[in-house]
Amino acid sequence: MIENARVINPETNANEKWNVVTSGDKILEIIKSKLKEKKHKRNRCIF
Repeated sequence: MIENARVINPETNANEKWNVVTSGDKILEIIKSKLKEKKHKRNRCIF
């Protein structure tokens, strides 16, 4: 998870700070709201 990442979208010319959820080298989700950490059954953190 990267909080307050600078996200640039060339299609819309958006240039804002967002929270980015990643897994390895893939982006899973880009959200504006604050992320809440949840515990998985195997003690892995998921968002």
